[in-house]
Amino acid sequence: MYSKINILISILLLFILANCQKESPVYTSYQPVPLRIDIPENFPPIIHPEDNPLTEEGVELGRHLFWENKLSGNNSIACANCHLPQYAFSDPNKFSIGLSENYYFSHMLNCIYDCNYCFLQGMFNSAHFVIFVNYEDFFGDIKNILKQKSSNICFFSGYDCDSLALEDVTGFIDFFLKKFIKQKSGTLEIRSKSTNIKSIKKIDPSNNVIPAFSLNPEHSIKSHEHNTPKLINRLNAIKELQNLGWNIGIRFDPFIWYGDLSEMSMFFKEIFSSIKKKQVHSVTIGNFRMANDYLKRIVKINPTDPYIFEKYLSQISTNTNEKTMEHKMYKIK
Repeated sequence: MYSKINILISILLLFILANCQKESPVYTSYQPVPLRIDIPENFPPIIHPEDNPLTEEGVELGRHLFWENKLSGNNSIACANCHLPQYAFSDPNKFSIGLSENYYFSHMLNCIYDCNYCFLQGMFNSAHFVIFVNYEDFFGDIKNILKQKSSNICFFSGYDCDSLALEDVTGFIDFFLKKFIKQKSGTLEIRSKSTNIKSIKKIDPSNNVIPAFSLNPEHSIKSHEHNTPKLINRLNAIKELQNLGWNIGIRFDPFIWYGDLSEMSMFFKEIFSSIKKKQVHSVTIGNFRMANDYLKRIVKINPTDPYIFEKYLSQISTNTNEKTMEHKMYKIK
């Protein structure tokens, strides 16, 4: 009896399967919806690549990417964390840095370069240099901080000086990198305009060390960054380190542009077409900013500099009360 029932069930299943036909998938061509923008008369024309027109779907994708934390190096920071819509996609904070806790330190006070926009021009009363030699103490403090804090910490070298410019004298990079790359947590950024990369080249690339180069158009370098390497030489240094496996930080800060705004995109295209984009750790861009006290001193020192004087007039007249900084940087003493 049971065998007959099983046979009938098997025949029924075969009948059902024989009558089931796999439907072919239906493919529809993607038809993006062009996005129309009403541009005010006083706005410059918006330039879009011919092979990437502006569409409603593209804007929606951009919106999701803009708020996505996973695009950052440690999956914690989105573009929207710094480029705030309520502030015209700018950052009202004086410092905008990529990790939750940030420390800066300097193995030297003052800089051999003569950038007229640099806050060091108004910080120190003398052009003399002070070079520290107690690197073991610096590194000891950093190790203690890493033991007590989370791994989401970045240390910045190159705020009271240039990290690489006097490396042949200080030996700071040669000493420090060999020790820092052995740390299991923390990140070190080495900020510089210098092309003196010999000490970095001697060390195997590490993901917790970021050589970061400040860039500007060549005209701005000649006008404002006196005695610094040319743009092409900085790019060559970047490419040389990238060829060795280093990921590089690109810093347009402050970014100083002269000329037609429509040509600005071409400048950035030339920059990023000359280096390996996959080995760019991060890119930051910022405008001129300085504490009022420092700016007043610089104007007294060099009152004939038109760029500084213009910044003085625009900043002092509109910024009589400085806002409290929300992002904190801690100085290692």
